[in-house]
Amino acid sequence: MRANTLSMQGLEEIEKQSFDLYKYPEINQFKVNQQQLRHYQIVQIATVNALNSKKIVDFETERMFASEGDKPGIKRPDVLWFTDNGKRIAVEVELSQKWDRAFDEFLLAIIRSLSSKDGVKAKFDRFLIITDSNAIRHNYIEAIQPGSIFYKWEKNHRDHWEVTKKLLVPDWLIQKVDFQLIKNTV
Repeated sequence: MRANTLSMQGLEEIEKQSFDLYKYPEINQFKVNQQQLRHYQIVQIATVNALNSKKIVDFETERMFASEGDKPGIKRPDVLWFTDNGKRIAVEVELSQKWDRAFDEFLLAIIRSLSSKDGVKAKFDRFLIITDSNAIRHNYIEAIQPGSIFYKWEKNHRDHWEVTKKLLVPDWLIQKVDFQLIKNTV
């Protein structure tokens, strides 16, 4: 896969035109995360397709809302889509399957991101998981069925991860998470 980055002149031109400025470490080509190129490409293509088909009216990339910082237990998606009726759809590209603690934490973060609490509106209205793997799609759909068991993990006094609580997937989650299976682009 070939990747292009902005030149210093290109970045300066964009910065002259933009009201919102974001860090662009990729001006140094060695700062480009080679492992994530395909991931970023899929996010960008999905977003352009959603805009062109009028499914969404706007979006924010991870870089645009990264200034808010990561909130413990809240999923920061790859991109956030906005619909014409004001819905916020968190989009996550999954190209490798999470399991065990990583999946449990991923699932709990999605649940928290979609949950309203004490009159505070949920961070997102829906979640879309895009994958090129039928196995990931199948396993994740199975895992988010109402009443499915997953676990809360914490580090113990020896700094090792351990299960501290058994949790159940809420009944409403399956209604708020969508999956999109894409063709493998490798």
